[in-house]
Amino acid sequence: MASKKELLPSKRRMTGIIRFWDNVRGYGFVAVEGYKDIFMPASSLPNLRKAPVSGQRVHFNVGVGKDGKIQAENVVVKATRCLSRPKSSLLWRRCFSE
Repeated sequence: MASKKELLPSKRRMTGIIRFWDNVRGYGFVAVEGYKDIFMPASSLPNLRKAPVSGQRVHFNVGVGKDGKIQAENVVVKATRCLSRPKSSLLWRRCFSE
């Protein structure tokens, strides 16, 4: 099994699925196929009306946080919801292509 790659900061928009979100702590992680999970702080959700939920699709930029680590920035949560982590890679790909 190949190891997952680290994403580098980029102006390019990425698509991922929220793997985990903690309302109390105000952060979560985004899963991007083929890459390591990306940290997503609440401050990266500028127009947040309600808390994100695991399984939601998001679009974001990859940036560097105050601590120098990679994180999601300018996150836009899409209304559609994918399965948390489908067993089939075909279903996982479908979440990214919707």
